[in-house]
Amino acid sequence: AGHAGRAEYKCFPPIARLDANRGGIRFTARVQRYQTYYIVTAIFPMFILTLIGAAGFLYTQLLEGRIVLVVRLMLTIVAFRLWLSGILPVISYITVMDIYLLTSYVMLTFVAL
Repeated sequence: AGHAGRAEYKCFPPIARLDANRGGIRFTARVQRYQTYYIVTAIFPMFILTLIGAAGFLYTQLLEGRIVLVVRLMLTIVAFRLWLSGILPVISYITVMDIYLLTSYVMLTFVAL
């Protein structure tokens, strides 16, 4: 959903074996996720947004300007995260990408200080 025909998985041929212990056939299907898709659609855009925030810290001397920049970037990141939640699978554990996105939030918060 939301991928417009882009493949995000590589599917390998299924393997069928006789399972003598259970008296049946065991099917195994292996699927591998393409990492490049997530780097291009999630990690790189977040890196750019964080870089813009860092540039605002370096070039904006007024506190008000930095706060406005950070608030706008935070709103953009929240909207971006909502969009990502529609294309990423729902899982019950924290991934490296989740840690990266949370670290970006924290970095932008420090820019406003």
